[in-house]
Amino acid sequence: MRRASDIAADSRSLPPALLYHKIAGTWEVGVTWTPPGLFRKQMEMLAELGWRTVLPGDIRLNSAEHSGCDRRFLLAFDDGYECIHRYAFPVFERLGFRAAVFVPSGFIGKWATWDHQLLGRRFRHLSREMLLELNAAGWMVGSHTISHTSLIGLDDRHLQRELTDSREFLQELLGAAVDWVAFPFGRYNIRVLEAALRAGYRGAVTPVLHRANSPGGFTLWPADAVYRWDSVRSIRRRLNRGTGYRTGRILRRGVNFLSGGTVIWRRLFPR
Repeated sequence: MRRASDIAADSRSLPPALLYHKIAGTWEVGVTWTPPGLFRKQMEMLAELGWRTVLPGDIRLNSAEHSGCDRRFLLAFDDGYECIHRYAFPVFERLGFRAAVFVPSGFIGKWATWDHQLLGRRFRHLSREMLLELNAAGWMVGSHTISHTSLIGLDDRHLQRELTDSREFLQELLGAAVDWVAFPFGRYNIRVLEAALRAGYRGAVTPVLHRANSPGGFTLWPADAVYRWDSVRSIRRRLNRGTGYRTGRILRRGVNFLSGGTVIWRRLFPR
């Protein structure tokens, strides 16, 4: 069992990470979306400054190889929405970038009924064909469980099923190892981490790094969530850990906490 202080030290040695959700072409209620034009400008700026994307399998974790002095960063997408293929994939192909996309396996090619749909706005998840195309282009596909439910309150059987079955399904679909997971709503505890390790995962990308112990052999990679108000300049400051970074991190933690409202919404208005 690794101590919280060791986990924090390890996370600081990892390249910085950005976590997007939707690249949406039309306005929606909520803050977890970025307009396609703004996303393109953010990525072009990073490419011009010499930043290059890296995936978990590209580096030896917890080594001096990635001490943070080079300009490499992890870019990840939570939820695996179809709009990622439509808007982000062409930009990445042009810039030579790759990303990690975390997909709820039970919603591949389906509408995101796990989320609230304020004002009738609906989003579809990536199809099998799209996931295969992204994987063939060098993207990393990771698990976001089966049903995008909060893992903390599940009993042992359902918790292990959400983690194990989603991993096995994606591995069979892709013909490749699926070693990384993103926990829905960024919610986890030591019990969830131990279950993820038993399911065969090597690590998790998370918007929140809780000060809790972690099982040995499991890596937590903290990623800064990107929201609607983030500009080209703020993304640059984010990767450089510039002025206002710590204040912004507190704000992002607050927004992630409020995302738990989706869990309450589903309980109040079950489908």
